[in-house]
Amino acid sequence: MTLDRIVFKELEGVVGQKYISEKKTTRYAYSNDWTSVEPNGHPDAVLMPGSTEEIQAIMRIAWKNKVNVIPWVCNLTTGGMCNAYH
Repeated sequence: MTLDRIVFKELEGVVGQKYISEKKTTRYAYSNDWTSVEPNGHPDAVLMPGSTEEIQAIMRIAWKNKVNVIPWVCNLTTGGMCNAYH
């Protein structure tokens, strides 16, 4: 599954081109946690917001477009909570 181009551009407008990625290597790096035992899916995109306001804008866009959001913080998540299962 890939992120719709219109949604991608809207998200890019929030965080800036430098802080959104669809690169396979980046998506892979953000698809695991310390306890991953099941095969992981990969996120469609990785965003790195820099403020609470950006997070709020991302969540509004995701809600409006029915895009799932999976939080990932410092790779300290355990229990499969950061894994993107489609």
